[in-house]
Amino acid sequence: CPDPTNVKSCYAPISEYARHVQELTAELARNHEPESPLSHVTEVIMMSDETDQEWWDEVDAMGWRQTRPYEDQIANEYGRRWPAIVDSIIQSRGAAFVGTSQSTMSIVAARRVMDWNKGPVKLVEWGRR
Repeated sequence: CPDPTNVKSCYAPISEYARHVQELTAELARNHEPESPLSHVTEVIMMSDETDQEWWDEVDAMGWRQTRPYEDQIANEYGRRWPAIVDSIIQSRGAAFVGTSQSTMSIVAARRVMDWNKGPVKLVEWGRR
């Protein structure tokens, strides 16, 4: 980390996730026939327990979708466990996955994409810029 006393300085920037998204999009295009929807992936869904609104503003600026705005509605209507279940369902349908290397949730989601969908995976290293 650039400044070990400032945990925020250890986080990988959104641009690092974006770089991996671009790499995986290109890999999907190379590995699938032109008529396959997997060769033309355009949707990115960001899921996180991050609470920093500036971080989410960066996600919005990338044009990526998120489930966060619906979490309270889902929890109120179906129960507090359902937002995580909905996230798992969305992740299980992913063509590819970019996550955070030290995150258990990322590792589990990455395995789903790799094993169930034969999709490529990249994990962003925490603490690197």
